[in-house]
Amino acid sequence: MLELNRYLGAPIHRSDGQLWGKVEDVVVTGVSHPIVHALIGRADHRLWLITWDQVERFERTSIVISTSVEPIALEARPLEELQQAQFLLKRDVLDTQIIDVAGTRVARVSDVLLDHAHAGQLEVVGVDVGVASVLARLGLHRLGRKVPQKVVRWSDIHLTSDRGHELQLADENALVHTLNAAALKHLLAVVPAPDARQILDHLDDQTTQAVLADPTLARRLVLGSRRRFTRLQPWHRP
Repeated sequence: MLELNRYLGAPIHRSDGQLWGKVEDVVVTGVSHPIVHALIGRADHRLWLITWDQVERFERTSIVISTSVEPIALEARPLEELQQAQFLLKRDVLDTQIIDVAGTRVARVSDVLLDHAHAGQLEVVGVDVGVASVLARLGLHRLGRKVPQKVVRWSDIHLTSDRGHELQLADENALVHTLNAAALKHLLAVVPAPDARQILDHLDDQTTQAVLADPTLARRLVLGSRRRFTRLQPWHRP
């Protein structure tokens, strides 16, 4: 199991041993089963994109890219222009709140967990929501080792970051589209109200009726929206 925090800020060398820069973020593709697509590196006070096939070694003690690699300057390819299904692990997941649907709780992500997949790929498999990773980031490694991780499987979470929420709504295989009415009620009760209304808009009529049968949710999702809409309407003198 690989922990994202161990790699953020880690040095990147070329295969000839020359120091190139350091890891700034990790780009993944697919919100249901995220696969590492590229690294974002920082060198010469600029951000660069290094695609995964240009990475020769990705280990705790060594991150190596080929001497022939020519990273893409992100000024030429801004983050907003990355592929539609891509997001960033540091920007969009780490230190954000997630909904643990299986454990019916809201938690803050202290680390992102990856594992080796087929054909040399890396896949995101879960997140740590415990304090062990926080202590390690503060340099308290010895104390952190005494505290067990609190791991939530990736398949059990709903992201609340803007990018994560957007991608999950757009992906038919994402968790939010597979929940039964009872699980949806819990999710809609804890996500921010604007996000909850967006989720409601993506449900079929039968599921929507089952969810809105809960009077508390109905007030939050429908009546609250109507009141806000009413306040925004211009007032006309009769």
